[in-house]
Amino acid sequence: MTATTIEYGDDVVLEVRVSNRQYHVEANGDREDPWPYPADALTTGEENWFGVLCGTAQGPVNLRVQLLREKPADQLDERWEMVGERSISVDGKHLQIIEIAAPAPFHTLKTGAGEYRARISVAHRWEARQAGNVTKPLEEHFLQIWPADDLSDPVVLRGPDTYAINYQ
Repeated sequence: MTATTIEYGDDVVLEVRVSNRQYHVEANGDREDPWPYPADALTTGEENWFGVLCGTAQGPVNLRVQLLREKPADQLDERWEMVGERSISVDGKHLQIIEIAAPAPFHTLKTGAGEYRARISVAHRWEARQAGNVTKPLEEHFLQIWPADDLSDPVVLRGPDTYAINYQ
């Protein structure tokens, strides 16, 4: 795997390897609870990390990433079946996208320290779940991250999708 460094203004498409139906976005590896219950069936996590739940059991997911200087438009693209937002606190210089079963190096977002908001948009999770392990991406994700004034609770902006409705 080749690691990508993402800076403000970048709009990058990655192929992320998913393991156990997830990948993570982390400020550091510290955790109080290794798996908080994912109430929205889209993400789980704590103040300094979150996991994104995928339909893909093992294999690649297409992940578009934008590191923004301000909140994106409120208008949501119709192609996304589920969209949520959550906060993350960065105590260092960056966030990393962690591919669970892949060795380092990881993709790095050069955020700087502070509070951030992340919008996670997903499509085709249910189709990917039905397919099981895949060798080509079936699932599409879009991660947008921007500075925030404070930490706030996760919120679902669109959904739930079929995957979330059937999540167990």
